[in-house]
Amino acid sequence: MSTRKAPKRSARPPASGPAKVKAGEDFKVQLSLEGEHVPAEMPLVLEFDPSVLQPYLVSAADEFKALGSGAELTSRIDGSGQVSLQVKWPKEGSAQAGPLAVLSLRARQASAVMGSQLVVVKAAPVDSQGQALSVARPAPLSLQVQ
Repeated sequence: MSTRKAPKRSARPPASGPAKVKAGEDFKVQLSLEGEHVPAEMPLVLEFDPSVLQPYLVSAADEFKALGSGAELTSRIDGSGQVSLQVKWPKEGSAQAGPLAVLSLRARQASAVMGSQLVVVKAAPVDSQGQALSVARPAPLSLQVQ
């Protein structure tokens, strides 16, 4: 008799961006979704050092916009060190792994020797029935501001 493993129900929101930027420079970080089960909605919170990084715009990635009406991305930038996003897909089965949003930032000043990080501190995806999906928290995006 063989046993089958239950499918994993997970989603993961990684970020990708430059490893080094110059003080005063604008740059972009892409937020994506990876995983075997893509959620119906997902709140997401990122933290950063506001003395080093200044986010000024969150926009939907082209691939997310292509999902059409009903795909929603709302965001709030808190100058004290957080960016909050709420992502909703238009209907079950429309969500897919891939780029979600683009975060535009300005490097304010040179960071300490250890650099600065953009860290996902909360990701709480749920499926269309409101069931929580497991989340593997991604590694922080580390960057050096020179």
